Amino acid sequence: MNGCELLRFYKDPNTIPAQVHETTEEGLAGFLAAQQRISKEASTKALEEHQQRMVPLAVANILLSALLIVACARALAAKRNAHHLALQAVAANILYAIVDYFVSAPVRHAVLTATTSQTLPADAHELDPTQLASAVAWSVRILSAMHVAILGLVAFALTRPRTLAFFHGVEEISPPEEP
Repeated sequence: MNGCELLRFYKDPNTIPAQVHETTEEGLAGFLAAQQRISKEASTKALEEHQQRMVPLAVANILLSALLIVACARALAAKRNAHHLALQAVAANILYAIVDYFVSAPVRHAVLTATTSQTLPADAHELDPTQLASAVAWSVRILSAMHVAILGLVAFALTRPRTLAFFHGVEEISPPEEP
């Protein structure tokens, strides 16, 4: 969930955006539908239990998103020192992504535990619940690391000579800002 969805959830817990489709199917399709329902219930319960740590994260997410929008708008408008603001916004987002990963760990753990504790359907006998839990946990870790790596690449790109030359060229052409 992003910051706006999380704050909307805390305002009214019944408006969680994830759609859960009930099904009467058997086998793997029924299992996956049940997993989705269990995940939503576990997520709702965990978010309610950890509201004190999740609300500040949601607010920070919204503020950092707004900062990125402002930084991009300044860069597109060829404002002076726009690349400095963009670099600071990206650095703040890298820090936020790292903090978010560790602070929201109890919520992730609760959802993971709830979804992997369900017995597997008979036609999925080759799946090991322990391996499934490990795969899901590693998937989350890898996605989080990729998020930080991509932001790191953006920060690296903003410090390259060609990028700096572009922004300095824009600063020389743009008229001085009025106070």
